[in-house]
Amino acid sequence: MVLKLKIFSFIFIVFTFIGDCEGQNRRKYFDGPYIKIVDGQKDLMWVYKGRVKKKRITSDTIKYFEVENLPRVDISDLSFEVDSGYQYNGVKRFAAISDIHGQHDLFIEILKAQGIVDSIENWNYGSGHLVVLGDVFDRGDKVTESLWFLFQLEKQAKLAGGKVHLLIGNHELMVLHGDVGYIHPKYRYTAGASRIQYPDLFDENTVLGSWLRSKKIAITINDFVFVHGGFSKKVIEKENSIDKINTTFKTQILPNKHIVKDTNDLISNLYFENGPLWFRGYANPKAFDTKQAEYILNALNKESIVVGHTSMPQIISLYGNRILLVDSSLKFGKTGEILLYEEDELFRGLKNGDRLVLNSDDDESRKSIFDYLYEVSDSQTIIYLNTDVNNLKATKLEKAYQDATVSIIDDRELSYSFDARVKVRGNMRKKLCTNPPLKIDFSKSELLSHGFSNNDKLKLVLQCSTLKSQVASLKKEHLVYELYRQIDTLGLRSKLIQVNLVSDKEDQDIYQGFILEDEANLARRLGGQVVEKGIVRPQAMQREAYLKMAFFQYMICNTDFSVAGRHNIETILLDGEIRLFPIAYDFDYAGIVGQEYAVPADVFPIKDVKDRHFVVDDLTEDELKLMIEFYKSKKEGFLSIINDAEYLSTKNKKDFIKVIDQFYDIITSRKKSKRLLPKK
Repeated sequence: MVLKLKIFSFIFIVFTFIGDCEGQNRRKYFDGPYIKIVDGQKDLMWVYKGRVKKKRITSDTIKYFEVENLPRVDISDLSFEVDSGYQYNGVKRFAAISDIHGQHDLFIEILKAQGIVDSIENWNYGSGHLVVLGDVFDRGDKVTESLWFLFQLEKQAKLAGGKVHLLIGNHELMVLHGDVGYIHPKYRYTAGASRIQYPDLFDENTVLGSWLRSKKIAITINDFVFVHGGFSKKVIEKENSIDKINTTFKTQILPNKHIVKDTNDLISNLYFENGPLWFRGYANPKAFDTKQAEYILNALNKESIVVGHTSMPQIISLYGNRILLVDSSLKFGKTGEILLYEEDELFRGLKNGDRLVLNSDDDESRKSIFDYLYEVSDSQTIIYLNTDVNNLKATKLEKAYQDATVSIIDDRELSYSFDARVKVRGNMRKKLCTNPPLKIDFSKSELLSHGFSNNDKLKLVLQCSTLKSQVASLKKEHLVYELYRQIDTLGLRSKLIQVNLVSDKEDQDIYQGFILEDEANLARRLGGQVVEKGIVRPQAMQREAYLKMAFFQYMICNTDFSVAGRHNIETILLDGEIRLFPIAYDFDYAGIVGQEYAVPADVFPIKDVKDRHFVVDDLTEDELKLMIEFYKSKKEGFLSIINDAEYLSTKNKKDFIKVIDQFYDIITSRKKSKRLLPKK
């Protein structure tokens, strides 16, 4: 059923409801410790396997809080130093990372990989400085672990002559001001079980709350300014003293939860969307440019601004290293980077330990928009496609581009918005489907400004119609792509994603879809060249790759492809190879998918797409044996992928496995497999 909604509102309601339910139903959480010091006594509270534990310590005989699955905290020394300054000069090396959002394990993995901490998570960076540009809070389930880690790392760094700087981000401010809209269900559970509101766990009387309130929102190291969101031109025109901005935040904004919006008031400008914790303008090519960057930096008397807050596919340098965007999407818990400065040079530090020189004009190392959606974003990501939906469907046979706006919503928050073009693509589906496949064409310059490569096309496959069965068919087709990549790593990548088609009236049709890797992205990833023109015969294929593809098509009951006809087959020439490699796609006519409109072509001696027909007419006995052994080695992997496909119903999984088992029944039977050989 197609739902008509207002953009975003439904999403927030649903996620809030789900979060509350999860917080109530789970009972095995570990959380804490939360510590208050009252009249010299230390009151500790933590959650162990879902049970709230409390302890009052009245002496110094107990040195450490040590509880399974919780941070080890030196409770004999809960003091901390409040930095009076904000400027640090003569620093030979620093590291900067942002927006950890509860992904503590990934955070530690990156720090270890780059030598910031050692194997047991102790300071290993000497006199270097580590800057965390805010947003340790929210989303993930290991916020407390990161806070206590940084609390103690500060002391270790100081002893070694180094420095740890934790800056306040908008999510720290949100929690301290009582906004818990983004906290993980685990912390809702902690609040409910302890009968303490989550923000009160960080009030002025707690160790962590007092420590957080001592932090600044901006510092400078050498000629670099560090701030969570960024300094907008509007703010700088009112105040360009970082010292005064820090003081204003600490004394007038942090303690005040009720600030009125007033464009003429400094506090209001610092607090709302143009303020240094919320500003996202640096990555917007329509609203920001080199001239504005120079104006802001001249006012601050610095050369570069380092910011987080705006998710990027990787660390990005803009405007000739004037703006450095270091929020590399750690919040998804999959990948992330850290900015490194050593010997007057900037590097991207990867979680595998590699270091890449940060280049403002380096397109080759950047992720494409497809790579970001496939590799970095999570299962809750939504694509909003705002266009004239009625015209798009009415003119689908013409396959002409029309204007569109594409918005990407990650974790309930707008991450990117692009002006683009969209058109219908495909052959049969554009005729048969109410919702045909689409191709989005982005502006290359806009992609580059957002930190992506200039691969400017994105393919979307949507459920064919509003019927529930079409959602299942689309998910099954996606699963076929997953299976295909088990037999050929050259296979096109796909990922399920929700697509909201939005009309000018802001009503939207919500569809299940998946993104599909396009040929340009494939060629770039593989280091090869897609061959799109000329006559291609099976004899021109790398033989083993061709046979693997053909046997796969036989396994899934698909005859809707042709190498010579260039039908549902890409051909790619890899570097160093002299023969082409075939790559299959568009599996909607495969019997294993079971599309309602699928029928076999008249040229084949079958009446139903669920019947099998083998298309290789020159297979040798040796090749047959090779393919049988190859596919036997893959069966366990196929079944594992099918069983792990949580997006499919139990019945759909059983249907898939039945088709796979029938294939293996054929190839493991000497008599039946012989039928695949050419007749003598």
